[in-house]
Amino acid sequence: MPLLALLLLKLQGWVDHWHSLRNYEQAKVQQDVTDIREMLRIAVKEEVNIDDWDSKWMPRWFVNQMIERVEEHIRKFPGSQSYWEILSL
Repeated sequence: MPLLALLLLKLQGWVDHWHSLRNYEQAKVQQDVTDIREMLRIAVKEEVNIDDWDSKWMPRWFVNQMIERVEEHIRKFPGSQSYWEILSL
């Protein structure tokens, strides 16, 4: 699976866990944060960019749904904004 797709799915999991009322799901939030931070670092280092992906891997509608989640992540972790911008999200 392409790194960017995996990163966006991990981001979706983070949002779902963060908003969950279940303790066992909320317990996963810190690991999600750690994973997202590391995946962002790797994606930037590898110069991953959403515009480089074939639409078969990353349909634009999927990316559009993720933009809201990215914005939520940036609100919670403002230091991540420059990483997300590099990925063109």
